Amino acid sequence: MKIELEPVGRKELLNDRNFAESSQTVARRVAQARDRAAYRLRGTPWRLNAEVPGSELRRTWAPAPGSLRVLERSLERGQISARGLVKVIRVAWTIADLTGKPRPTRDECAVALGLWLGIRR
Repeated sequence: MKIELEPVGRKELLNDRNFAESSQTVARRVAQARDRAAYRLRGTPWRLNAEVPGSELRRTWAPAPGSLRVLERSLERGQISARGLVKVIRVAWTIADLTGKPRPTRDECAVALGLWLGIRR
């Protein structure tokens, strides 16, 4: 994943404290996401999205219908490789797990692609 961030000024840093989540809140959400992945992958040799082979991601745990169109266009344009496509799908699964969705939709796939391509924020 790649992401480029603009430098943050002192005023923005101080103001951001009002909106930032605590480390405890983020850790709890990550633990819940890992639990979702482990539950989904129960009965398999894998516990994490990063461990699932690409063939299984496409066959057994495919994102919602139509969700891969944005990724397929990027593949056709040469923006990502076939291996990159699998990695983006893994990230989309992680985003879905973090947000409590049953599987990635077009939105999670688009966000994951943006992270992979290093879209500026």
